[in-house]
Amino acid sequence: MISLTKLRKKYLALPLVLAFVVVGLGIFWSLSRNEGQINDTAVAAQTRLPPYLSYDGTYITFRYASKYQVEKLPVADKNLELATLTANTVFGKKLAVSVAKTEDGTLDTNSAYILRKSHQDLYSVRSIKIDGGLAAAYTKNDGLEETVFIPRGDKVAMFSFSTTGTVDDLKAEAETVLESFQWKQ
Repeated sequence: MISLTKLRKKYLALPLVLAFVVVGLGIFWSLSRNEGQINDTAVAAQTRLPPYLSYDGTYITFRYASKYQVEKLPVADKNLELATLTANTVFGKKLAVSVAKTEDGTLDTNSAYILRKSHQDLYSVRSIKIDGGLAAAYTKNDGLEETVFIPRGDKVAMFSFSTTGTVDDLKAEAETVLESFQWKQ
C-alpha cells in the first residue's frame, strides 16, 4: 500500500520540476532571440554614456558619437596630430583623424589628397563649407570611404571615415563630426 506522504511528495516534485524547465526555456529563448544583435541605444544606456563626446586635440576639436573609442597616436614628420576612432557596431566603422603641416600652404603637397585627386575613376569630389572655410570631400565610388580635407594656413585636417557597410551608415555620424569641427589655433 502506498502511503499518503509518499504520494504527496511525488506529485509536489513534478510541478516544481516543470516550473524550473519552463523558466529555463523562457530565459534561453529570451537570450537567444537577441544573439548577434548589437543595440547601440541599450549599450549607451547601460554604460550611462551621453550620446556624444568631445575630442579636444592640440589643433582641432569636434564632437563624435559615444560608441567610438579614441586612440591618440604618436606623431612624426609633418603630422602634428593623429588619432583613430573605432566603433563597435554591426558594421565596422573607423574614423582616422590627422592634422599635418603642408609644404607650401596648399593641399597639392598632401599625398592623401594627391592620391584621391589623381584617381577620379575611384573617387568623386565635392566642396563643402566647414568652420567658415572650404573643404574638399572625396567619396570612394564603392561607398566604403569618405575623406574630407580641411585646409587652414599651413595646416590641413583630414578626416577619413570608413565602414564595412556603406557611407550611408556613416552619414549622420560624419555630419556630427564635420558640423562641430573647429580649428583651435
